[in-house]
Amino acid sequence: MKMYRTVVAIMVLLFITSGLAFAQGDWPEPRITRPPLVACVKGENVPCSEIVNQVSNIVGTWRGYIDGRSAIGFTVFTADGGFGTTQNPQTQPVITSTIRFTDELAFVAAIAGDTVPAGCVNDGVYIMRLIRIGERPVALTRRPLIKDNCTERAEDFSEPMLYYTGTGEDLPKPDASVNLMAQALVPCPAEVKTDAEAYPCDIVANQPTDFVGIWTQYLVPPLTGAAFLRFNTDSSWLLAGTPEDTTAVSTSFAIGTVGIDQAVVTFHEPNDTVECTTGTYYVHVIQWGRHPVALSYTAIKDDCALRYNAWTDPLIWIKGL
Repeated sequence: MKMYRTVVAIMVLLFITSGLAFAQGDWPEPRITRPPLVACVKGENVPCSEIVNQVSNIVGTWRGYIDGRSAIGFTVFTADGGFGTTQNPQTQPVITSTIRFTDELAFVAAIAGDTVPAGCVNDGVYIMRLIRIGERPVALTRRPLIKDNCTERAEDFSEPMLYYTGTGEDLPKPDASVNLMAQALVPCPAEVKTDAEAYPCDIVANQPTDFVGIWTQYLVPPLTGAAFLRFNTDSSWLLAGTPEDTTAVSTSFAIGTVGIDQAVVTFHEPNDTVECTTGTYYVHVIQWGRHPVALSYTAIKDDCALRYNAWTDPLIWIKGL
């Protein structure tokens, strides 16, 4: 993540001197500076993303982490902008929150109640992106425009949700002996014979070959650039400006290796600064059936603010090797 480090440092200084200081993970994000990594084009059946600008884009049932990421459950969005969570997708949840959209911003607030923290009744302001493959919804990501003072909501919203089609109703119960972030939301099928059998799902990476291929990511926030990250079968990776350039090492972009031990993924970047030499994550490969769609990172420990912020948005699949 060494490229543009000086430019980012200057922008941080500008924020601080103007009275706007942001902690790691709290970068401001003007919508125009982060266009979709792969824009959705009608008629193209490829992984893509778009900024959500109306409730109708997300109406339905979604599988994700709830209760401050302490459980896995379902979130149901209704056409009138209400939503709530449930453990049973066949049961309508109690509507506990509302969402509305203005100028591509999502304003989320809890409905006031005796046990609802004041910070949750106030609006949390998010940018939501819908990840699709063609016209089919796959995942929903939510990134705060500024820090959300509702801690539980911020925790839940830090992870993507998967669109739930009703397939796989006998979902396994979470394993209490395994970190919840290291467990799939909707396990992927072992085999998909027809497109009709496919549905949004995810796997937790346990070996480097789980995410071999070329993906696109934001280079470093809050810059506009996107780059292409190639994971090779020999556990090496490299960043480049185009998919074609990932076949050769460049002096301008980062290179490194990846190791995995019991779902803990360690990224090594030996030629970077001390704080960016290593970072550990859980990695979810979001798929449509057996087709890769997006790569989602959950940080375990990473002192590299540039890498951490670049990976708060899931990477989008470009192609295999």
